[in-house]
Amino acid sequence: MTENPELTPSEQLLLHGEEFATKGLVGNVRLPQGGKVAADKIGELLLANVFLTIEQAGGIELLVEEQKRLFGLMKSDTLFVKRATGKTAWPVPSAESLIHGLARSEPVPVADILYDWLAESHGMPWNLAVTKIEECLVQRGLLLEEAHKLLGKTMSRSYRMDPGTLAALPPADLATTRQRLEDCRTQRPDLWKLLLKGIHQGINRRRAEDGGDYDGDD
Repeated sequence: MTENPELTPSEQLLLHGEEFATKGLVGNVRLPQGGKVAADKIGELLLANVFLTIEQAGGIELLVEEQKRLFGLMKSDTLFVKRATGKTAWPVPSAESLIHGLARSEPVPVADILYDWLAESHGMPWNLAVTKIEECLVQRGLLLEEAHKLLGKTMSRSYRMDPGTLAALPPADLATTRQRLEDCRTQRPDLWKLLLKGIHQGINRRRAEDGGDYDGDD
């Protein structure tokens, strides 16, 4: 077990995902503590929270700018990420540290940042996003990874937290996470809509052609 374990806001949200999202008829993802929630709903909140957390810490600016499309024939508002000078310190690796590391001094669309962070195409890209956060916890010794094999071939992986590690974690500050998300929804509704739009664009660009619209198990 890692000494003095620490979770980022996105990791706290993931661990307590059933308090933020519900289970769908299909397309669910299993949480580290065993519950299931809709992969797209929890993924959307996780990723929105990552960007807003980094912004709140002064690591990035979120800028609404007009972007040209179709050879300049169409224009639309797009949310961009620009690296800022605020001092930030998150566990490494984590979604917060990695996505902050992808920000540049020039504005980059949220969709491009997310596309680069995902790094690969996948038939179930919402599940991939959740797994990327879980893999960071595995690398830091906070989650256990279990491979499920058939005829010697790994068919899937699952993640769980050791009870001792869970007991050693400081209390989760879920109230701050809820407030961060709610403040953006209600006080900056246009930015919130563009943030979700950028997240969905980045996710969809990583959808493998043979993946269909199905995002997980039942």
